[in-house]
Amino acid sequence: MDPPRTTPFGFLTRPAPGQRRFVARTNTSSPLALWSTSTTTAESSSDEKGALGLTTLHEPTSPSEPVADIVFIHGLGGGSRKTWSFSSDPQHYWPQAWLPDDGDFADVRIHTFGYKADWAERKQSVLDIHGFSQILLGALRNHPAIRRSRTRVIFIGHSMGGCVAKKTYILARQDPTASDIASRIHSMFFLGTPHRGSDLAAVLENMLAVTWGRKPFVGDLTPNSSVLAAINDSFRHYAPDLRLWSFYETLPVRGGMMNRIVVDQHSATLGYHNEEIAPMHADHRQVCKFETRLDPNYNMLRNALLTAVDTIRSSLVLGTVHTIHDKGGSPDARPKLSPAEALTLLRAFLGPRDLLEGDLYSLQILKQPGSCEWFTNQPEFQDWKSGKGAGILWLMGRPATGKSVISCHIIEHLTPLDSFCSYFICKHSKTGDSTISECFRSLAFQMAVQDDMVRDALVQLANDDPSWDKNDDSSVWRRLFVGCIFKLPSVARHFWVLDGVDECAGYSALFTKRFLTVLPDGLRLFATSRGLEEIERGLSGLGVRREVKKASIYTLSDSDTLHDMKLFVTSKLEELGRPESLQDREDMCEKMLAKSRGSFLWVRLVLQQFEDAWTDEAMEAVLEEIPPDLFDLYSHMAQSILSNGRKTTLARSIISWIALCTRPLTMDELRCAVKLEMGQTLQNPARAIPDICAQLVYIDKNARAHFIHETVREFLLQQHHDFALAVDKTEGHTTIASTLLKYICSGVPKSQHTGQPSIGRTRGFSRPAVAPAALDLSLLAYAVEFLSEHIFRATSADDCLMAMLCDFFRTTTVLEWIDKVAGNKDLTAIPRTAMNLRAYLGRRTRYAPPADPSIQMVDKWITDLIRVAAKFRAQLLTCPSSIHCLIPPLCPTDSPISRTFGQDSRLLSRLSTLRVQGLPSSSWDDCLIRIDFRKGQTTTVSHGDRFFAVGLSNGRISLYDPASMQCVNRMLHPERVKILEFSPEDVFLASCGAKRLVVWEPKAGAMIYSFPIQSSPLCLTFLGVDELLCAFQSSELTKLTLESGEHETISWKEVDCNVHQADDCGIPAQPPSRATFLVTADHVLMAAGYRGHPVMIWDALELRLLGVCDVKTGNNGITDMAFNVNPEIPVLTVSYQDGTLAVFDYTTMVLQVRRPHVCAYTLACSADGQSLLAGTNQGAVEVFEFEVTHTGVVAALTPIYCTNHPLDSTIRGVAFSRDGLRFVDVRAQQARVWAPAALVRRGMSELESSVGNFEPDAHTRPSLQVPKPTGMLTTVLEDPEITSSLGFCTSIGAVPRWFAWQSAALEKS
Repeated sequence: MDPPRTTPFGFLTRPAPGQRRFVARTNTSSPLALWSTSTTTAESSSDEKGALGLTTLHEPTSPSEPVADIVFIHGLGGGSRKTWSFSSDPQHYWPQAWLPDDGDFADVRIHTFGYKADWAERKQSVLDIHGFSQILLGALRNHPAIRRSRTRVIFIGHSMGGCVAKKTYILARQDPTASDIASRIHSMFFLGTPHRGSDLAAVLENMLAVTWGRKPFVGDLTPNSSVLAAINDSFRHYAPDLRLWSFYETLPVRGGMMNRIVVDQHSATLGYHNEEIAPMHADHRQVCKFETRLDPNYNMLRNALLTAVDTIRSSLVLGTVHTIHDKGGSPDARPKLSPAEALTLLRAFLGPRDLLEGDLYSLQILKQPGSCEWFTNQPEFQDWKSGKGAGILWLMGRPATGKSVISCHIIEHLTPLDSFCSYFICKHSKTGDSTISECFRSLAFQMAVQDDMVRDALVQLANDDPSWDKNDDSSVWRRLFVGCIFKLPSVARHFWVLDGVDECAGYSALFTKRFLTVLPDGLRLFATSRGLEEIERGLSGLGVRREVKKASIYTLSDSDTLHDMKLFVTSKLEELGRPESLQDREDMCEKMLAKSRGSFLWVRLVLQQFEDAWTDEAMEAVLEEIPPDLFDLYSHMAQSILSNGRKTTLARSIISWIALCTRPLTMDELRCAVKLEMGQTLQNPARAIPDICAQLVYIDKNARAHFIHETVREFLLQQHHDFALAVDKTEGHTTIASTLLKYICSGVPKSQHTGQPSIGRTRGFSRPAVAPAALDLSLLAYAVEFLSEHIFRATSADDCLMAMLCDFFRTTTVLEWIDKVAGNKDLTAIPRTAMNLRAYLGRRTRYAPPADPSIQMVDKWITDLIRVAAKFRAQLLTCPSSIHCLIPPLCPTDSPISRTFGQDSRLLSRLSTLRVQGLPSSSWDDCLIRIDFRKGQTTTVSHGDRFFAVGLSNGRISLYDPASMQCVNRMLHPERVKILEFSPEDVFLASCGAKRLVVWEPKAGAMIYSFPIQSSPLCLTFLGVDELLCAFQSSELTKLTLESGEHETISWKEVDCNVHQADDCGIPAQPPSRATFLVTADHVLMAAGYRGHPVMIWDALELRLLGVCDVKTGNNGITDMAFNVNPEIPVLTVSYQDGTLAVFDYTTMVLQVRRPHVCAYTLACSADGQSLLAGTNQGAVEVFEFEVTHTGVVAALTPIYCTNHPLDSTIRGVAFSRDGLRFVDVRAQQARVWAPAALVRRGMSELESSVGNFEPDAHTRPSLQVPKPTGMLTTVLEDPEITSSLGFCTSIGAVPRWFAWQSAALEKS
């Protein structure tokens, strides 16, 4: 018989429906049997229990070299074999039968350790935990294979075995002669280990004292044992050097008169920051033995163990790759990695979430055999699975109706097929974890684990360019999928399952950024969410492919899940054993189903309360006290909080933080928050928080606090203020913002660097030093990143909050905050803070005049934050501490940062011999850099993902890095450059003149293709990275295939125009003057403009006229056109010679906005579709915002910024950066890069849709301020230079080489 099939994700499997597990039981009527993992009689043979000492079970065969040694340590009354065996069958001895047969552990040596811990022997013993540990340490030191190698050691201890493992490590750390072994111990796994003792041990000790004599090792396990206390006290000093996993039992050991959990969660966990905690659905004896490899408990332990082994391998693998690069080896010279090594490399490259196993396991526990099969039998599912129907199947339903359990069933259903299933279970508002980018990376990693072709492709990608932005969803999607995985033929064998999409932060990007539109035909996606209108609209907008809708929606009804819910209720009532008779249980089941209204959560919570109801009357009372409405259930649970006055105050604080925080808080963060707000310190928060909150809150395996369901948050936020636990969003955010501000201003950021709070020097006689109270740094990371989110949502009427905000900017706290943000190697928190503060100040003006000094100060600091992050980005990321001394003196003298922190006399004396050119002397300039070209006029500009390029009249093309503003390459087109266009991800750059089109590889500056053209070009665009589409004045379209050089040309002059939107839709005889493209997932649109005629909208690939856009007043010529790339804003903007700017809906051809006197010569839209750039013939660049109604109609173009340079020449080209925070313009012989503060803004729609509330005055918009022009340094160069990495010395010291300032040249005065 073949062994059971395993998958790379062992936790995907579960026992087959109807499969029973037969467990050999011993007499458990006494506490003696509860501890034992074997038959504890003196007659038990040593062969059955296993050998004493250290026994090697598996030695890797050549050529594999061991990378780790795993040592299994049994517990009280166990044996080196019996503890780890489900039965006497050798195939159930999983450390010897299963792990060596698992390819992921082929290079791991496996041992088991046995010792005399048999409490049932009828004689006294002198051994204790210390003695057992000495034996184990000696065995490790003297084992030949271990002694001769440099492998890392992993301990797996069951029950008392975990205590032996800890003590062994302590002895090794304390013995200088055992330092080698101590340094090699890497990880420890604790299975039901009584770190704090067990009450049953005390009972057992008393029974042994009156029967066979005391045994010290039993006494060591009693609660409050001095031995355990000493071990824990010593171990906590050494534990930070280890990886720790703790698994605790959740089922009582049943039998006879005993029915209890042996080691509870409190005793089975240590509470350390480096400890991973997970529950096992098993009792104390079964947490270490498993019937089959399909057991979810085994797979959870196995995968955690693999994580530890992979961590050990990773240092070797990554070290090897680094060495190869150091030696200058080419990618082809890299050694072939084994599958395990490759996955270790990809784990480091992708950073996938490691919590999927626990998420799925919690759903597997809820799923009953035979449930959810109705869904896989549905025609919609069958068509989806076979590929005959839509490629996307989307399940929608109300909260708590069982969608996640159905997802679990789909995963299990797809796993045994000859295909690959990858999945992601979203968690609400996990900003660091459950994001779209995290989802993409996890899916890619799972695909690599299962598919060798995907794995090899991603390894090649990781080796070619390992540095990338893992948190940018667009970059992750294009890099991993569009540019790599989707090109592989094996992608047709893959399935994706996404559960709870609406609980993923930024889920709307799936539709607004058109991710789902480019899914390959063979890849099938199953997703679940609530029935949100935004998602339905996004799915309907995906269109059709091959005459089949791309997405099919299945709406879950109560009747769909009624059978599944009945199975669940029937099973749980039978497990409870009450009501006693079958008929009574059926009646109770029917009654519960009638009251549940389709809510699985309601049913599960009622069944939990039934566990404490032992009479018919009590069970009826539970049902009668819980009304049918789900919110009433939460209200009932909350009453137990209100009945205890001491709990109410704490619960209100805890609930408010959990309800309003931007991401889930850890136990330590929540404990610190409650301490700051209430002045009370929570003890054992893992137990205290759920108890205080009446189980409305639970702690997950990552020690983060959550509501039991999202509807709890809705319930608390919608309650009337008279309800004691109601959460007022505005008041709550104000309290949190004030608390976090006070916390940051207390010196916490600085104390993290110095190790202690700063103490100012005082004059006079010194006093005896008093050690300052230790500051709790647990909440610092959250406070630094998300403080402004709470200020954004706080009331602007609170004078105290405004005063604290002013104190934040008056002191060095703001510099410490910037230092901390920069230390995280990501400055996005700084402009986000500026956005939030700007919105807050806009509302603050209702309660204080705009001339109020506090408003003026904060407003100026907002500008400083934006400017410092933009102009000194490279320096802050290289050396965050430069914000304290080096940056402030180099800021404009009128800026708050310079006035407050740039006047240090010592630093000024250092810089007195230097003159800074390029930075305004008094105020900030919105222009980051001005690039001058001596030869040639600028003609065009294009901005890609990683570069921007400027074209000149002499054919010169200069390529720049937007981050450093450095010129990274120069290319020469054979004629005047008219058009520049980047391909996706900047793989290629196309340049086009009047007679030739050239395709470049921008990073290398190499010409890849060159094509002659017969007519003057109007526009061009890439179709992926393989094809180019060009429009010419000859009214022709040419599609070029880059690889083969083949091209196809068609003309739209003779097309039959059958368009009902216009009376006169004939194609003009004159050539078009302007054209532009829009590439969508389904179509390529082209707009062609003519003098004196309407604009024509074409389907460019099908050459079908879709309609005409006419201003009805005639036109004397068109200067430029631009499509909005956001499908949610389907408009075309056209600028006319008479200065008019017109906005048309290209789906209806209706004129939506007409704005006169703009005089735009060139146009560009931002990547998010929110903003429009207009470069005028008067030398100014204006930025407009599309004001969109709730129906999707553009109601106005609102100006938000203008460069206001009336004396400059006509703007020849403009381009937005991808993030929309900068833009580039070209004019005459100059290019300028701008970063206006006005682009860093936050719409009020974000405030309304985010977690939290807004005030009645929240729609007040601050007035538009057009900045005054300021002087800028002009440096005219033959080959323009933006910045120089100069090292120079003043009379008193050296300025570091890395300090090369953007838009500034440093010269000796």
